Amino acid sequence: MPAFDAAPIVTLDENAVREFCETTLLENDSPIPLVATSDANLVARLSALAGEVFFEEIRRIRTEISNADVGIAAIDVPVIYEDVTKDAITGALVALSISQHIMPSVLDRENRTPFSMFNASEENNAALNELGIKNISPVDVLEFHSDGTIRGNTLAVPDHIALYNVFINYAKRGNFYWVPSTSIPSMHGYVSNLGCNNDYLFDLTPSVYSNSESGVKFISPHRARTSVFQEDEYGRVVTFMNGTFLGRESDTGGSATRRLAEFQQAIANNPFRYAVPQESRRMIILNNAAGFHARDVFEEPFKEASVTRCYLRSASLSGRVMGEILAN
Repeated sequence: MPAFDAAPIVTLDENAVREFCETTLLENDSPIPLVATSDANLVARLSALAGEVFFEEIRRIRTEISNADVGIAAIDVPVIYEDVTKDAITGALVALSISQHIMPSVLDRENRTPFSMFNASEENNAALNELGIKNISPVDVLEFHSDGTIRGNTLAVPDHIALYNVFINYAKRGNFYWVPSTSIPSMHGYVSNLGCNNDYLFDLTPSVYSNSESGVKFISPHRARTSVFQEDEYGRVVTFMNGTFLGRESDTGGSATRRLAEFQQAIANNPFRYAVPQESRRMIILNNAAGFHARDVFEEPFKEASVTRCYLRSASLSGRVMGEILAN
């Protein structure tokens, strides 16, 4: 295993979180429902208030993620209420309020909230495996990649990604890993090999939504024609690497596929990476355009837990268009 440094972790002050909950997130002692964040005015208010209450914490998070040599920060939300449901919802709302102050996000296509939510269970895992869908279940190996977003008919690499674990019901949770692009010694060589602004084909990782009956409600697979690498206006390299790489339409010999596989292996073997333990009530914010992330598999689920993991994912509105979505 390559050497790693501990990623920066910011722990929110318990009294500040309690005050934020009591004055902002509760109505008649009950938390605002998460689905209410489909209201843009509510999100704007929560974001603005979070910017005031958690000013210093947000300043540090921005400093860490804007540093190209770091690019990652974790935020821990303390437990406030004895009522587990109330505490889970308010914790998620606190994390969401902070993330939306830092990175206003793309709306979920189903709920129109600034996050997508996924509940994992043994039944869901089995359903995903039966459908041949990988890299979504907590027990799947998630290799190093960057995230993308679909905006109409375009594919973009969002500047930032936020992941918040509402809860993790596994005894062995492992680490979340981050490799900044600046730490890869051979980065420019791989960019040269694959080229900038060249069009390649990817089958994108499908979107999956929970369903109480079948475990999977909606699956939206897409194929994209996109660049792997692009240079932004500052000369920084932005990378799209997600889903199944199919090479180029004209690449009958598979040379591009081999080159990308070599690049993926170089990231996995990179002599440096950041690591942060995967924990409940921990949010991770990434400078998605400036590196690659992966995680350990989750092992030993708690037997009494019907849901093994619940997490929220947000992708920033800001980002770089890399390619186009092809008609199914």
